[in-house]
Amino acid sequence: MRKYPSLYEHLNGGFTTVMKQRFVDEFSGATLDVTKWGFNEASGNGTRTIDQDTVDGGYKMITSSSNSSNYMQLKGGGGTIRAFDAESSAFIAVCRAVSTSDVAFYVGLQEDSYFAADHGSNRSNYRLSHRNNLVGTGNTDSSVAIDYAWHTHSATTDGTNCKYSIDGIHQCTATGATLPSDGAGHLEPWWQVYTLNSGTSKQCSIRYFEAWNI
Repeated sequence: MRKYPSLYEHLNGGFTTVMKQRFVDEFSGATLDVTKWGFNEASGNGTRTIDQDTVDGGYKMITSSSNSSNYMQLKGGGGTIRAFDAESSAFIAVCRAVSTSDVAFYVGLQEDSYFAADHGSNRSNYRLSHRNNLVGTGNTDSSVAIDYAWHTHSATTDGTNCKYSIDGIHQCTATGATLPSDGAGHLEPWWQVYTLNSGTSKQCSIRYFEAWNI
């Protein structure tokens, strides 16, 4: 018999610990699950859809070309349900930039304050971006060069240390006042795609997102 016959037991080590909040999406249906995600766009009319023509294609967003800083974003809970503790939470996301120039994305937990994996084709390396909206913003570089392949990004925070990994390998730890705090507000799942250049549409894709309280 397996040690943990149920998913609940596997995640919690048995029944003695009451399970905390958890959010999971595999982006595997015919359409986006709007009971989980809200959407907004800075300007224009970009394209967003489940990529049904590609194996493991996930959910793709292609920005409008009408604005030099146009972005599209998904926010778990529709921007109104912030179920994740700013000082005790974690996320895992599998995503990529498809366009290979003038493109960027954030993926993580956010609501004014945030901690997130940060890709930008105008930079050398992936980084952990973190913000406390009462204090300011910080960035901590990883050692992984910017590319356009699928990667698994994960980060955890305890309010003092925020640890960032790519493909299961620890990359960096951020500390200090620019980490999210409970005083600055709780967080929600976040996936944002934007273009760095006016007049061009840019695509990024995501195929897995999970967040939980620690």
